[in-house]
Amino acid sequence: MTSPAQPTPSPYYIHAAQSIDDGDLLTAQLHQLCHQLNRAGYPAYLVGAPKVHGHWWTPVLSAPLMAAHHVAGLTPITVQGQSADERHRPGLQARLQPACGSTQNPDAYARLQFSQTGALTGITQDFALQAALPWFDPVLLKQALPTGTRSGALVYSGRLPGPQFTLRPEHAALTDVSPCAEQPLAAAERWQRLAQAEVLYAYAASSVVTEAQLLGCPVVYVANDHQLQTLPEHPLQLWGTCLNSTDHPLGAPDFSPQAFRAQMAALVQEAPRLLQRLVQATQAAAAALPFDRAWSTQQVHALDALIPSSTEQRAARADAMAAERLCAAYPAWKERATPAEVYGDIGAELVTTGQVHAPIVHVYGHGRDGNALADTVDALGQCWLKPRRIIIHADTQAPVPVEDLGDDVQWVGSQDHWTPPLTQADGDWVVLLEAGTRPKPYALIELLAAARQHGDAQLVYAAHDTPWGTGQQLPHFTGGCNTEWLRGTNYLGGLVAVRTSAWAALPDAGRYTSAYRLALRSSAVQGAASVRYVDQLLSHGAAELGTGQEAAEFAVAQQEIAQLHPGAQLLASERLGCWRVRYPDPAGEATLIVPTGKQLGYLRALLVSCLRYYPQGLREALLVVQDEDLLAMQQFVQEWEHADSLRLRIIASGGGIYNHARSINLGLHAASTETVLVCDDDVEWLDTLTLPELRRLLAQERLAIAAPRLVLQVGQRPLVTAGPHVAGEGAQLLNYCGEQHGLAERGYFNRLQMAQDVAGVHGACWLARRSAVLAVGGLDEANTPLWQAVADLGYRLQQADWRLVWTPHASALHAGGATVKALRQQPTVALALEQARMDEMRYLQNRWITFAGKHPLYSKQLSGSKPYQLETRVVAPWSSHHHQRPTVLATPLRSGSGQYRVIEPLHAVQFAGKAQTCIVLPEVPGHTDRRVLTALDVARWQPDRILVQHSISDADIANLRAIREACPQTFIVQLMDDLTSGLPASHPNHVFGQREGHVRTLQALSLCDRLVVSTQPLADYYAAHCPDIRLVPNALDPRFWGQKQRPPVQRQRLRVGWAGAAQHLGDLRLVEQLVRELAGEVDWVFMGMCPDELRPYVKEFHRFVSYKDYPAKLANLDLDIAIAPLEDNPFNACKSNLRLLEYGAMGWPVVCSDVYPFRTDDPPVLRVLNQHQAWMEALRPLLQDAALRRRQGQALHDWQQRHYQVQSHVDAWFHAIFD
Repeated sequence: MTSPAQPTPSPYYIHAAQSIDDGDLLTAQLHQLCHQLNRAGYPAYLVGAPKVHGHWWTPVLSAPLMAAHHVAGLTPITVQGQSADERHRPGLQARLQPACGSTQNPDAYARLQFSQTGALTGITQDFALQAALPWFDPVLLKQALPTGTRSGALVYSGRLPGPQFTLRPEHAALTDVSPCAEQPLAAAERWQRLAQAEVLYAYAASSVVTEAQLLGCPVVYVANDHQLQTLPEHPLQLWGTCLNSTDHPLGAPDFSPQAFRAQMAALVQEAPRLLQRLVQATQAAAAALPFDRAWSTQQVHALDALIPSSTEQRAARADAMAAERLCAAYPAWKERATPAEVYGDIGAELVTTGQVHAPIVHVYGHGRDGNALADTVDALGQCWLKPRRIIIHADTQAPVPVEDLGDDVQWVGSQDHWTPPLTQADGDWVVLLEAGTRPKPYALIELLAAARQHGDAQLVYAAHDTPWGTGQQLPHFTGGCNTEWLRGTNYLGGLVAVRTSAWAALPDAGRYTSAYRLALRSSAVQGAASVRYVDQLLSHGAAELGTGQEAAEFAVAQQEIAQLHPGAQLLASERLGCWRVRYPDPAGEATLIVPTGKQLGYLRALLVSCLRYYPQGLREALLVVQDEDLLAMQQFVQEWEHADSLRLRIIASGGGIYNHARSINLGLHAASTETVLVCDDDVEWLDTLTLPELRRLLAQERLAIAAPRLVLQVGQRPLVTAGPHVAGEGAQLLNYCGEQHGLAERGYFNRLQMAQDVAGVHGACWLARRSAVLAVGGLDEANTPLWQAVADLGYRLQQADWRLVWTPHASALHAGGATVKALRQQPTVALALEQARMDEMRYLQNRWITFAGKHPLYSKQLSGSKPYQLETRVVAPWSSHHHQRPTVLATPLRSGSGQYRVIEPLHAVQFAGKAQTCIVLPEVPGHTDRRVLTALDVARWQPDRILVQHSISDADIANLRAIREACPQTFIVQLMDDLTSGLPASHPNHVFGQREGHVRTLQALSLCDRLVVSTQPLADYYAAHCPDIRLVPNALDPRFWGQKQRPPVQRQRLRVGWAGAAQHLGDLRLVEQLVRELAGEVDWVFMGMCPDELRPYVKEFHRFVSYKDYPAKLANLDLDIAIAPLEDNPFNACKSNLRLLEYGAMGWPVVCSDVYPFRTDDPPVLRVLNQHQAWMEALRPLLQDAALRRRQGQALHDWQQRHYQVQSHVDAWFHAIFD
């Protein structure tokens, strides 16, 4: 192989997450590819490899190496397996299909596949390059083929999944040649043993099997359901092998070790030639890939600390990454938010009952082209509520004669004189649309329903999205009217409804800027409640601002601000569509209140910074001190050399446990000015701008607190430690500081660089209107003495119609809890502090969760734990502006039970138009956390019912308790379809059930209002523990289970089978002898689980699949007869007849145990005692009589269709949940 043609070729990132010890063929070939590339002079690295081959050249990729590649401008070539996850990795994306990976390629070559955009636009060329990648160590070929007599047996265990998986008794004493064995052999010793053994029993297909083939050791695959659920199919893996014993050969009969070695040697010889072609193609493709597409923002962000960058570059990357994450999450949100059929019924009812009326719609095309106007008008035509009239305002005259527009369309051109009508016929509300905005079909209904509900509203707007990047949309969930933010940008979007009388009185009603003017004016004069927000995505916005739009909106804001606040200035910004209000400075002095005593060094730094930057702004500093610190503080004040510039006054707060809220209250009562500045003693001022800026904000009426951005220097970077706060989980305040806490980050729609109303402020530093704070009772000394005092105060102020504002245009340094850090050094104090923190968190949730859930400033479509990230798990489809159907939030188990008992019944109830439902999946792909319903979810969505299933984990019980305490009116329904105690010894959860199951279940039931079960024995069992129990049996959803019956097929050996999960081990033991005896007459087919002792007698074993694939997979078993053994014990007695329903949907005749679940509704099956002879006697007639099989199968199918379709149980489910 020649050396690289380029001095710096693209590096190869080869992802091999499995250990090479596992013997996985793909992993071995990925390692071999890395080795070959490095030997050929091309840098290649393994990614995520837990272990490497000691004799191959396979370095592991590190973050510094990746950073170096990025800085050098290199485009990596990422190689991963065909089944690897879909996460985009750096550079050119290539997939390796390993040798022996597909029967379509019976040769020994691997294939590297990738796509490369060609020279022609929209044309993509697909590449599939052969590679010779031996999955064994080629050194083995240099070892001569042994010729002596072989003796003894070996076993290859692979990697057993857990201690419960063991070798068969006859293999337990054999030497295990697996690298994962308890005492692994070195490779040389393993080869020596294989060269001498007469047989290798293999529990998995692996590279060790290939080593045995190369050394002439016969291989016997041992069927098992944990590593060899299905046998390998590739000829090279079967050649010279047998199944379970040497009496059952698998591969072609012409196997010889010499021929096999010759084929593998040829593969090794081919490697350099094929590698050269592979390198040429991938290097050329990588060179053609644009560098900005090779490295995503998120990938570069992960290397941020290692890549030389300016502050602005880091901030831009951080903002881009946040936007990318939102765009990536948005499709999942949209899928969950798609309206169900019942939503259309509700919309029709709102119209037919006169709750909403067809509006006049004004479409504004100023600064937009004709295509934008056409898109908007077309979208209007798709609306469920048709406009009564459309009035188009444009810069040009109508493109067609006015009479051709129709009676319901009016065109107002630049030369036309138009004044807004004020007649009763125009209705109370009109809709304004900016050209380029496309309303959703239900948008007009939702806007007008919200307008109708809120009689004080003057304008209604909604969430929207806009194009971003290439083919993506960025959602904009603005939240409710944010007075301060609105003055700095027009975030209303391109669709609003306005009260006709208020809008028509504006000077610019003929322009879309009139919406912005009305929002500014109404929010200032009538309050934020007059500008209402619909927290649903109702429109798709235009990609860019219209021509002259920014200037027009700036002019509107300037005019309105000047009228509202004489002397205020509106300052332009470098951010598109954003500006800043600079209010007049009312001047005046403030009183500084500092609870202190433990950190005199920090206190001095604070006071000195006050003198340096605000020598005239502070009348005095009140130092609130506990008794134990009085002497030290008195000495500090005596030694204070600047008393003539800043007078210090000590306020004694008493002794005992420190109470932060009391300290601040004492300062408030002692203050001599209306404006008070409350600071922790570890705050410092950084410039002369902060205090005046906060004073200017506080000059507004009904503004109680103004808070600065808090920062801290960490190493070489100043970081934001306190940004705007929103209400989150448990009514806690979420502190939004961006991705990297950088000062230059813009955040979600520029939030980090704009003043705005907030749900609360950081307790370390805030400027307050003293009278407002005292009017609401000051800080709560009893319930929030230490941690949550300022959060609680903020909520009470807002409840009294006061505003809180945060601004990035005022900054202060905050060292971050210096006093608490010092106190926590004492274990007893640290414990007391933690207990206080937990107590206050609980109080805050119970007192304020309803307020936080309805807080207007933060959208409920955004996360309650990660500020301004999209909430994709709890997306309820109902509107808060009308309540036409009962609603339910439900959390199913991640199992078939979750489908049968929650997802499918609720879909049926919703499809029938009876309710609106929201399914919250606890575990979903792409998320590592388990999502449970919280009190905030309940407060946000206010469902009529909460539906939970087997919620007995610690997290489940804690959340049920929190919901019960914080939202006591919530009606909680628990679903159970199994016992959680009395589990048979063979059940995987037997130990847990015996020790904790029953106790946990009773705890969960005590927190619920109702229990819904699937069988009468379950209802009887729990009757003593829950007074309200409803019974709804299991049923099947024809969307998944319909049309699965197949016509019978004539064959020599009938297919008899069973399907079930791991908990049925004891049940299968009932038929162990039956399976053994009939193995020579029928083909046994098992799905889901097969005990190792039965595996030799089972022709086919199929592993379980996800539920969405389960019905089709079950049908593909193509059984002639199905069996359903079930032990007779209390646990099984409470189970349902679900297995019979599934078999019935297939139309299979069934032989089952004669136990309670299989007697329900007298199904047409053959029930037998759990005795071998009884099973055999029942099966024999079915095996011998095809007509009997057809009759029995059809009868069971008809019975299932008649009694157990989920649609037949809609009323039962509805009443069980909502009565």
